[in-house]
Amino acid sequence: VKYWDSNEEPAVVLRGGETLRADVVIVADGVHSPARWLLTPHARKAAEKIPSGYSVHRSAISAEKLKADSRCSHLLDGTIRTWLGPDAHACTYPLDNGNGLAFTYTHRDDGSLASLDWRDKKPIAGMLKELQGWDPVLLAALSHFPSSLHWTIVDEKPEEEWISAGGRICFVGDSVHPMMPTAFQGGSQAIEDAAAIALCLALTGGRPDGVPLALETYEALRRPRIKEAQALGKLQQDLWHQYLPPPAARRRRLSRSSDSSTNAPGPSRPSLCPLTFALYDYDVENYVLEHFETFARAIDPDFVLKTSWREDAARKANIALDVRRASWADSIEREGMKVDEVG
Repeated sequence: VKYWDSNEEPAVVLRGGETLRADVVIVADGVHSPARWLLTPHARKAAEKIPSGYSVHRSAISAEKLKADSRCSHLLDGTIRTWLGPDAHACTYPLDNGNGLAFTYTHRDDGSLASLDWRDKKPIAGMLKELQGWDPVLLAALSHFPSSLHWTIVDEKPEEEWISAGGRICFVGDSVHPMMPTAFQGGSQAIEDAAAIALCLALTGGRPDGVPLALETYEALRRPRIKEAQALGKLQQDLWHQYLPPPAARRRRLSRSSDSSTNAPGPSRPSLCPLTFALYDYDVENYVLEHFETFARAIDPDFVLKTSWREDAARKANIALDVRRASWADSIEREGMKVDEVG
């Protein structure tokens, strides 16, 4: 309920009144982050977030009824599937080796339908009414979901401040850089943040006096990749939502589906392979280990990375120091995309 932002020993005050003190505090409280507007003067509260003009339904259920439904049981086969419609798309995702199914449905929203409350649950009937005329397989599957969460999608750039004024409280994940659902990167980028922070702290000696430089370097290392992941997510939605079914399909009001892993784009249909697949071949720990000193010295020219710190960090991350892997930029370029054109 309260944070003490100190350049020596920050603290968190719990609801019960207990005060926890530490050398560093990592905040991971999501897109509605109360910590952000308590700690950073320029932060917007959840109600002030910028709507993107779209909202998303999402839910997950166990698969007992789906397995017994011959119309849609094949959706549990391990394949992610995507359906495109006018300014909308839907995806299904098998879970737990086919024992569950999740879906998302993203569509235009003038702001009157969804909310920024992540607990905003709606009966599935309203969404099914919107999807009348879509693929019967999709409708059959969704009919087994009793309800869905219905969220407004915000269009937020990475926050100006990733670190508190005291230099020892740091934000990760959606609390500092929310991702659009079409980025497929929300959880992934939060995990990368955590791995990067752990290594940055180790590479400054794992000592309290190294925390401020470690966090500043973490921010400098992570911002470019976050920017690209966010840009790819927005570009992905734009590409999918520009698609209009051919006239015959529009007359039937049928949105066809394809497997993301195998579908090839046609003359009027974009590829269903997510653009952010280009981000998958990336080792955040190896990247931080290779580039930390360069970024740290740009912040503090007097910084010297001790060999023992680097060796200790590599050992903790289980990285052989002579191993060099491709950077995320190399990965994108291998996919035929130039990094400077993505943003």
